[in-house]
Amino acid sequence: MQISYEDLLTQHTEKVKTKPVEKTKSYESTVSKLEEGSILQPLIETELERQLADITDPDRVKEKRRKKQVDARVAQSNIWSKRIKSKAYRKVKREEKQRKLTENMKIQIELEDEDEMPFERPAKSENPDVISLINQHIKKNQENLCEINSLPTENQQEEKSTENTTLQRTTTPKDSPSAIESILEVDQFVTEKIKIEQSDAPEVREETLLGWNSWGGASLETKKNPSNTKKITRTGITIRKRKDFATSHLIINESLSSTTRNKKYSAQINPKEADDTIIPAINQPATLLDRLISREKEKRTLL
Repeated sequence: MQISYEDLLTQHTEKVKTKPVEKTKSYESTVSKLEEGSILQPLIETELERQLADITDPDRVKEKRRKKQVDARVAQSNIWSKRIKSKAYRKVKREEKQRKLTENMKIQIELEDEDEMPFERPAKSENPDVISLINQHIKKNQENLCEINSLPTENQQEEKSTENTTLQRTTTPKDSPSAIESILEVDQFVTEKIKIEQSDAPEVREETLLGWNSWGGASLETKKNPSNTKKITRTGITIRKRKDFATSHLIINESLSSTTRNKKYSAQINPKEADDTIIPAINQPATLLDRLISREKEKRTLL
């Protein structure tokens, strides 16, 4: 007997229906997703629907916030490239500057030579005035030759040069930098590092406020009183606690890390809440006004 293709298909379908299905975890998860409709969710067609879904759907809002936080962390970790100034970077910049200066000098010299060339070329003429000028020039050259012969010898010049060098060594101060150091700008890096360390270091100073006698000039000195003196304390980083304390070729500006950090991502609240927060008054006149207002309120309540 011959069995047709359709009969085979029917037999196979019946076997599949009668065979029990093993309900594993993956099978149950796929069934639950199909029942919920998250996989077969219809695609958003218009841009307006997409914008509404970004606002209304809490999962999308959470995902967007998470992406912003990740971007902020990446940006914060990449701040080190802006905060570091190395000697190698300075060296490359210095070499580029010197190369540009030499190129400009060469161009200027070439232009000067081109300008001087037409004046140096003598004009071709057979006038008697020209012949007399040539004779005068020859006489001057002869006089110059006589003066050159009367000049001192090489030994005398060497003795004079040695005397001049000894005088220069005695007159120049010890602390002045040499010519090589001034060209390479070696001390500039160290001075800048010291300035940044001093600016970031903690400081405590007293300031005397100007009184009524300030119009009298610099001769009148203001006397310190508890009413006109003000103590200012500045928090900072000590030199030993700096990140670039052990290194001699780096300057790390640690003050940039606080300024570049975004307040929205540093706080544990929403961005809108961070914008709407009221900054408390720190200035002294504001506190004085608050005291006056509170006193007036107390008086009115008593009346």
